[in-house]
Amino acid sequence: MDTVNIAAENSSLDFDQARRQAVSKAKEQLQDPVVVAWKDDNRDQTAPEIPGGVGNRWHDYGENFGGKLEMNVGDSYHFIFSEVGDVEEPDLKLSNVREEDGTTFLCLTEACTDEDRRRIGQEYGGGLGGG
Repeated sequence: MDTVNIAAENSSLDFDQARRQAVSKAKEQLQDPVVVAWKDDNRDQTAPEIPGGVGNRWHDYGENFGGKLEMNVGDSYHFIFSEVGDVEEPDLKLSNVREEDGTTFLCLTEACTDEDRRRIGQEYGGGLGGG
């Protein structure tokens, strides 16, 4: 898996801004990138939620789910991307997310945030596991 480190655009960068930076950069390197896993060090949250998962389970999941590209934005935000073509049914559980600023991207449903799920009409809990 390739790793790209991206400088934070500003010192008050939040998760959504960091994800937009990562998605934009991933679209330059992958044909159809999909967020399959992420970690937010500031909030000590990861996705997908892995029951009993501790440490770097989010990263192991991303690697094992076809992760091709890891984007680290600043020191606090980490995203693993796969190619949509590499995700095969019945594992194809993708959501098309459109943010308020118009940014659109695909994420593995389990790797969407609760706010993403509200935007796309999926009102179930989860998605924010322990570090």
